[in-house]
Amino acid sequence: MIVQCGHSFCISCLENLKKSSSANCPICRKYVNFSTAVPNFTLKNVLDSLEELGKNEKRPFENTKNITIERLQEQNSQLEREKETAKDDLRFAETFINDYWSQIQHLKAQSVQRNSTARKYKFLFIGVCGLLVILIYQYHQLELSITKQKCWFF
Repeated sequence: MIVQCGHSFCISCLENLKKSSSANCPICRKYVNFSTAVPNFTLKNVLDSLEELGKNEKRPFENTKNITIERLQEQNSQLEREKETAKDDLRFAETFINDYWSQIQHLKAQSVQRNSTARKYKFLFIGVCGLLVILIYQYHQLELSITKQKCWFF
């Protein structure tokens, strides 16, 4: 059926459009009175001719259908092979990432251990420095005491 704007619709589509509250053509959005639609004889003749052609040439279409199915099966097989290759690549990448992650964790643990050891040596160094300060102080005290004693003897 042809509506006023020139677009064609099947009868069931026109019925659905009439039921909806819109009075506009769904293609061009122009106002259309769907009740004034007229049959599209040109389109009907083309469809009838195609249907007749289809009846006469059913075998070539069957052959084309079989070729298309074979081609799709080949493409499907190729895609399955590519899928398996992608899975292998993914497994390799996961293994690589896991190994790399393990190395990072190992290096972090070593770093923490080294930092802990460095902190211990730092505290030991500070302690030794403190002892050195005490020893220097005691040395000066002793030196002062010796100097005082020399003064008493001379």
